[in-house]
Amino acid sequence: MVRVSVNPWARTYVLAAIIVLSVTVVYLPALKNDFVNWDDEQYVTENSHIRSFDINFLKWAFLKFYAANWHPMTWISHALDYRLWALNPAGHHLTGIILHSLNALLVFLLTMKLLEASSKAEMQTTKKSFLSRNKIAGVSAITALLFGIHPLHVESVAWLSERKDVLYSFSSC
Repeated sequence: MVRVSVNPWARTYVLAAIIVLSVTVVYLPALKNDFVNWDDEQYVTENSHIRSFDINFLKWAFLKFYAANWHPMTWISHALDYRLWALNPAGHHLTGIILHSLNALLVFLLTMKLLEASSKAEMQTTKKSFLSRNKIAGVSAITALLFGIHPLHVESVAWLSERKDVLYSFSSC
């Protein structure tokens, strides 16, 4: 059997690309979604505040409660979407898909770092490690894919008013 040595960085980049592409493909059907009449009107379609991105908007986003919430990052995200896509729902959904795919990538990278640190600590105490580089990469990729495609995230990605969840995940890493 011939063993091919793969550069660890190359493996990481390939796995990262597979994760981002897989999660994106799973959520692409959301691009066909329209705005929903639960609270997308308050957040996007009838929210005049997000139509301008100036100092008055930023004051409003950071200092006011609106739609029973205070979440400036969500308002800024919707305002940026409005600048890019106006009221085209596909564009707004694309932003959610991209954010969630990047969140899956961050889960991959975080898991890699945590497992590498655990492996190094184990090496210092026992002079051997249960986890090889290949196992660390594999476990990290599976963890990120499960996070990315888990049905629990569908609402956060496919419903515009729930953008706060994918933003929170993105800003936490």
